[in-house]
Amino acid sequence: MSLQLQNVEAVLAVDIMNGLAKNNQIPWKSKTDMKFFKNKTIYNTVIMGSKTLLSLPNAAPLKNRINIVITSNKEMYLNKYRDAPNIFFFDIEEIIVFMKKNTNTKFYIIGGNKIYNLLLPYCSRIWLTKIKKDYKCDLMFNYNISVYTKEVIYDDSELEIQHLH
Repeated sequence: MSLQLQNVEAVLAVDIMNGLAKNNQIPWKSKTDMKFFKNKTIYNTVIMGSKTLLSLPNAAPLKNRINIVITSNKEMYLNKYRDAPNIFFFDIEEIIVFMKKNTNTKFYIIGGNKIYNLLLPYCSRIWLTKIKKDYKCDLMFNYNISVYTKEVIYDDSELEIQHLH
């Protein structure tokens, strides 16, 4: 039985060695990838882990999106972000139930690695950017994506964007 939900997708970028991050930061700067990410996720709901939230500029929620943060320490984050708009905190069991109940909401899983490993089985699509350089990352993406059909939707000298479905 497939766990995939039609309203759940993932957006991620890796380097040529499947690296996700170095020192808890994305080591590359790609306008093409950032534009793709923004266009995909804007005015939708993004789901991330607490480390991903803290890695964002000023550790602030993404604008023009509903931000859901998966954490086992909700109380700490609720206090810290009590005045921030459009941010909510769930544990992993709660978010799975929430995604299943809210079929008219588009959810985008945006990281980090632990969240990808937990929630990619629920994704009907993965939007994967492959940066064509080795950034010597210390956090690697190791989820088996070979079960998906790969369609290259963009390719240049810097990166390739794949639609996996």
